[in-house]
Amino acid sequence: NKRDDMTFKIVKPITITEGMIIDTNIPETDYAVWSSATTYGKGDRVILTSPYHMIYESTQISNINKNPATEQEWWLEVSPTNRWKPFDDLNSTTASQAGSITYKLRPNQIVNAVDYLNLKGDTARLQIDAPTEGIVFDQTIDLRGYIPSATWYDYFYSDTINQEQALFNNIPTYRDADYYITITSTTVAEVGVIILGY
Repeated sequence: NKRDDMTFKIVKPITITEGMIIDTNIPETDYAVWSSATTYGKGDRVILTSPYHMIYESTQISNINKNPATEQEWWLEVSPTNRWKPFDDLNSTTASQAGSITYKLRPNQIVNAVDYLNLKGDTARLQIDAPTEGIVFDQTIDLRGYIPSATWYDYFYSDTINQEQALFNNIPTYRDADYYITITSTTVAEVGVIILGY
């Protein structure tokens, strides 16, 4: 069974900051950006982009010129924006996008393990691009259904299980490398947490 040799590894995560996300195909357009000139009703949602990257919901009527980041009696913090959900360390907040999710990250720190959690999709890929050597690591993990046992009976009659984690372990270490993350799906790709660590 191709999943039986999976091992556990404790990874000390790196906090992903704005400057580390070089590129992504997930737009930050979950809702309209909050405007001090707009009157919001109860239940209306907005986002704040840099430096917050959060979704907020109005808790009162006639909500005008109340900054969601500071006026907590007027706004409820809902979650990070879709783009930032993989970096809040919570499996319950999941980034999703039709077809694929991609990130180019440059942590400028030593990384020897990368982990994707709460995945939904067909494949999970990691590429590492070192500044002088080029691509030094390129691995794709198939997430599609597998048989949890190796007997013929299970092969024909057991339900398949989709893999929800992709751990890339013992990868080449470079302080200034770029990490290309790709999750593909024939429908909607999802990821709950992306961890870069050591």
